[in-house]
Amino acid sequence: MDPNRRLDLLATLHYVYGALTCVLGLFALTLLGMGVFLNSDLVATGAQEPPPEWLGSFFGIIGVAVFVLVEGIGL
Repeated sequence: MDPNRRLDLLATLHYVYGALTCVLGLFALTLLGMGVFLNSDLVATGAQEPPPEWLGSFFGIIGVAVFVLVEGIGL
């Protein structure tokens, strides 16, 4: 295989890896969504006792941190 062709293949696969990393980083937004949901009034109106207030903030902060970290690695 020609060395220039190998470099082209390596460059293409590098972009594919970055794109897959960024797409998988979007799953961290589910943590952010859980945090927003836990802080909303929808959870407090249930028949059971609502979760602690810090729990929603915890999920939100972890979700944003993981999202920023993974997207930064993907770029």
